[in-house]
Parts: sequence; structure tokens; C-alpha cells
Amino acid sequence: MKKKTPIISYRRRKYDPARLQHLLDSEGLSYHKLAKIVSSALGSNVQYITVRRHVRGEQDPHIKYIAAYADVFAVPVDYFFGGILEY
Repeated sequence: MKKKTPIISYRRRKYDPARLQHLLDSEGLSYHKLAKIVSSALGSNVQYITVRRHVRGEQDPHIKYIAAYADVFAVPVDYFFGGILEY
């Protein structure tokens, strides 16, 4: 069988934490509230520290977190990626 190529490749794209921070500020949500909302969307317990690390850029989130953030704020997943990485 041939392996299907993904529609969008995130391998060379960089996560931009400022965009998540902007959405939090515009909605007036805290890390605790966003963690509760994302926990229910993912079906597992998400700590506010994890959300804080994603917002501050200390840790790049897994794609499942990015998809949950996109669902919460009703934005496309591409919104969280700044662009192509420069080598």
C-alpha cells in the first residue's frame, strides 16, 4: 500500500505562542479556565501549568493540544503556526 501524504505538513512550521496569548487576552480567560475547557475537549486532565507553558512559549504543544485550542477559540489550526522555519 502507498503511504498517504498529509494534506498539511507541520514539520517545518513553527508554533507561535503569541497568537495563543492574544486569544486568551481577547477572551479574558485565565490559564485555569482554559485548562478546564481543554480538559473536557480532550477527555483527560490538563493542568494549568501545561497551558501556561504553551502560552509563554516554554514548551511547544502537541498537535492534539493545538487542535483543542483551535476548537475552543473557533480558529483554524494554521492560526497557531507563524510560518516556515529558516535554516
